[in-house]
Amino acid sequence: MLAGNSHILLAADPLPAFEAEASNGILTKLKTPPLAKQPISFAIRKGDYDFMNVLNSWIYVVSEEGWFEERIAYWFNSKKWESQL
Repeated sequence: MLAGNSHILLAADPLPAFEAEASNGILTKLKTPPLAKQPISFAIRKGDYDFMNVLNSWIYVVSEEGWFEERIAYWFNSKKWESQL
């Protein structure tokens, strides 16, 4: 990544933060709001309200339990997973 040919890296998280950390001070990750949001979703059969309720309930429960925050901390704010590659 650090060949000296570029002045900016534009990529999805967590790559910019990890590259800045590995660059020994050459790169800095800017603390700016995201440039784009991705509308990630589940596709379900039209009219399948039971399954939609299951998915919505799961999202609600794991949100309340802090599961999403734990995943974000693990995958985006740490490298605990790196040894498994």
